[in-house]
Amino acid sequence: SLGAQAQAQMLLGRIAQVHLDRPEPARALALYDALAAAHPKSFFGQLAALQALLLRLYEPVPMAETVRRLAAAEALVSRFHDPALLADYHIAMFEAYARCRLDEPRQLDHLLAADHAGIVRLEQRNQTLFSTAELARELGRRQLAVAYYTRFLREFPTDFRAYHVQQRLAALGARAP
Repeated sequence: SLGAQAQAQMLLGRIAQVHLDRPEPARALALYDALAAAHPKSFFGQLAALQALLLRLYEPVPMAETVRRLAAAEALVSRFHDPALLADYHIAMFEAYARCRLDEPRQLDHLLAADHAGIVRLEQRNQTLFSTAELARELGRRQLAVAYYTRFLREFPTDFRAYHVQQRLAALGARAP
């Protein structure tokens, strides 16, 4: 079936990327790109597009090339229809911008978009809520920071950062829930 073929091609890409004694990222990228082009609306086609994006964003290249790749990657958002993969795309974009210390407002946009898409994995949602609050605070977006710190405490009251978040809220003149 088409789904089984797409899944098999995705697995071949993953094997080439991480499971060989000598990983073959170029081969993995070619497999991911082919799958994404052949099945752009399928889950595995979208997953392949995300894996290809990650390979491109994390390849060690000069900063100017990374900036170019980030700009090109911004146009890929429309490829992701699966909510979990859309959230993963936005988190990957946030992390790439943050790793390069680029465009903090755009980092925040990606965190907000990831949250809006719906983050399935608890650890990822936990970190996204905290990062959104911190970045909003750093950018002077007090109301947004308070909203995300408050949400963080409501959803993850026993997280090791809870006391720190309570202190942040107090510094912003807000009360913890």
